[in-house]
Amino acid sequence: MKAATLLALLALGAASDVHANISAPWQDGEPAGEPSGELTDLEVLSERIELDLRPLASASAMPVKVRYQIRNQGPAGTRRLVFVTPGLERGEIRLDGKLLPRAAMKREKIPRKWIEAARTPAIDGDDTLPYSFAEEANVIVFSLPLGAAATHELQIAYHLAPAWYDTGVPYVSHQVGYLLEPARRFGRFGTLQLEVHLPGGWEAASVPRLRREGDRLSGRFDGVPADFLGITARRPLEYRWGWVLVALGLAIGLAGGLWLTVRLGRATGKRGAGLALLLGLASSLLAVVLLFVLGVGGQVLWQLLLDQSQMSGRYFYDGSMALMLLGPVVALVYGVVLLVLFFRVRARARLLA
Repeated sequence: MKAATLLALLALGAASDVHANISAPWQDGEPAGEPSGELTDLEVLSERIELDLRPLASASAMPVKVRYQIRNQGPAGTRRLVFVTPGLERGEIRLDGKLLPRAAMKREKIPRKWIEAARTPAIDGDDTLPYSFAEEANVIVFSLPLGAAATHELQIAYHLAPAWYDTGVPYVSHQVGYLLEPARRFGRFGTLQLEVHLPGGWEAASVPRLRREGDRLSGRFDGVPADFLGITARRPLEYRWGWVLVALGLAIGLAGGLWLTVRLGRATGKRGAGLALLLGLASSLLAVVLLFVLGVGGQVLWQLLLDQSQMSGRYFYDGSMALMLLGPVVALVYGVVLLVLFFRVRARARLLA
């Protein structure tokens, strides 16, 4: 699974063909954002977005809450709005505390400009991570009954399934994306407050930059601060020294192979050439197997120390591929070296006998 977005209200502009950038390291997120529709006579006095990322630690769905204070500058009536709604069937929409019934759901293509704006910050360095929307999304169209020159409170609450991006370090990076650009279509936009709750001790980065206090990110902005809100969160990288287990396994395997070769070489000093050759080949093969078993065993032990629910699928990929491609060559060279060593030790043992 990859990059996730938080739902919210989304502006669906003119639909256009979109080709999502999909590949193995990530899975498409769901687009999320602000209301779209009849907005020009609506004023947002304030908006508060609260994202609870704490369930990411157990790979569970994340609660999302959005609250608007909206003033209708026009006459009384209804306003037709559009939402993109990943998982909204598990949530609710309320106007002035009253639950709104859902309207018809359909599929719509995502505008290309949203795809191009979507990025989340990398935790390591100054780079950004691609945030790929699916080509289509579920859309709910419904109407808001608003009073003349009246102020209303609109609330959205739902759960969002977690998603991630694999950057090739031990743990995956979870992405949250929220499209803010459609909010510019309101007649006026006041203040935006953002609050993000992180799992204990997790690393995080955000654009626009949010202030961190403990395991909480927050920010307050006058107007719309950016076209896209991107948050990346990741479990702290641990057991960076795990490569020592691999090196230790290889060292023990190498030492064990050499010891076995020398021991058998000496023991066959008085044996016939045929039996010596057979034992030499067997000892070389056993030493090669020992080397690889202990090396791979060190890597497996390292992996077992990591949090399996957060572990990257790519982190050990390069090492595994190198082992697969170079292993036979290394085994052949190592085996030949041990075989030569075996007969040199045997020859010396015969001379000393």
